[in-house]
Amino acid sequence: MQSGLKPAGVGTGTSASADDTTAASLCATALPVQARPAAALGATAALLALIGLSVAWEWWLAPLRPGGSALVLKALPLLLALPGVWRRRLYTLQWASMLSLLYFAEGVVRGWSDRGLSARLGWLQAALAVIFFVCALAYVAPFKRAAKHAAKETAKSAERQAAADAQTHADARDTTGAEPHPATSPAMTQPATQVAPHAAPTAAATQTATGADPDPDPDNRANRGL
Repeated sequence: MQSGLKPAGVGTGTSASADDTTAASLCATALPVQARPAAALGATAALLALIGLSVAWEWWLAPLRPGGSALVLKALPLLLALPGVWRRRLYTLQWASMLSLLYFAEGVVRGWSDRGLSARLGWLQAALAVIFFVCALAYVAPFKRAAKHAAKETAKSAERQAAADAQTHADARDTTGAEPHPATSPAMTQPATQVAPHAAPTAAATQTATGADPDPDPDNRANRGL
């Protein structure tokens, strides 16, 4: 049983494909993960058997037409998946497992509808597709579970950090709010009415202090005397 940072065959160069990127991202968050090399070997063997069966079946064993049929081309998608499955790339194993369901369906249909050797080959194809599907998912499943667990832990850590930051800001606000701000000190908020004693003296006060009549008009002074 292998325990590593990533499944075997994951590329690390700058020109890594989508398979490598997905596998690396899953494995980076899935530590530690117990890889299942037996499942990977089973998936590779089943895929190779499916490729060989597709070519042999549609070329010379029991083709729809004598001499072979165009159905031999159904081996091409499996050939495209073979390099990634051989290198145990998680992304390739995932989409190839979904692809194998098409071969399972075709095998069941031809197993029921065909006769003789073609029917037996159809059931064999369905069995190989099931084996590949199970082995591929068995290899990918630990990485998927570990990645999901790591994502949950990351979310919880982010929530705790956000709560700590909010508490820190609240404490700082309470501390600064208890001190008087310079702009609101008592000296600067003195009412304007307290400045009234320093206002200029009125005309009556001036007359009382000097004894002079502030009104220069003699008629008005005479009227007041009356």
